[in-house]
Amino acid sequence: MIFACGISNYSVSVSHLMNHAFSKALLFLSAGPVIHAMSDEQDTRKMGGLASSLPFTYAMMLIGSLSLIGFPFPTGFYSKDVISELAYTKYTISGNFAFWLGSVSVSSTPYHSFRSLFPTFPAPTNPFGRDILRCHDAPIPQAIPSIFLAFGSLFVGYLAKV
Repeated sequence: MIFACGISNYSVSVSHLMNHAFSKALLFLSAGPVIHAMSDEQDTRKMGGLASSLPFTYAMMLIGSLSLIGFPFPTGFYSKDVISELAYTKYTISGNFAFWLGSVSVSSTPYHSFRSLFPTFPAPTNPFGRDILRCHDAPIPQAIPSIFLAFGSLFVGYLAKV
């Protein structure tokens, strides 16, 4: 968002803000059921193997992560692609520098996004047995907003292309 403002494309910055908000809100809302299911444990090293116990939450966090990293066709892809394209087409030394600096910094997003996803869900089971036995997915009142945010994370970028 700040990167888009730095290259003087404010409408793209606002669009990226909206796209980023859907992805981050979905990730934060999906973190709640994981923490609750693990008896308020927040250390991901003490989790693992929750994909089978929390399939809905895993799907929501995967959608949010894919959108956040700019994977092709979810919401985040469209805004990140436009920002890097606009920086590249400045045809100046500062625009070229901004493009390469942005490209390098964008490559860190998948690392930290999947670093929180993989130890929690598909990794081998680490938690106590009592936590696994009591583990349950998000209740319906929490699942409904997650579904709306997932649709936003998947389709809003395409529908609101700048």
